[in-house]
Amino acid sequence: RENMVLFWHNHLCSGFSKQPDTSYTSAQNGLFRRYANGNFRNLLRDFNRDAANLYYLDGIVNYASDDGIHVNANENFGREILE
Repeated sequence: RENMVLFWHNHLCSGFSKQPDTSYTSAQNGLFRRYANGNFRNLLRDFNRDAANLYYLDGIVNYASDDGIHVNANENFGREILE
């Protein structure tokens, strides 16, 4: 299981430098342990909501505009998944 945690941490990375708290990285490793050999779709679904991932990909500051027309989507998550 720990080998799979390392595997997922290498593929679904999150940089520690952008995180305000070390507990986010610990929680992310727990997420990788939970889905170590499980369903990839469920792993990605929960990884998308993971705080360490949101800080790393600047998802914390990503929001739609108030007018509903000008949407500045953050494409970092899609790019990371495709890589």
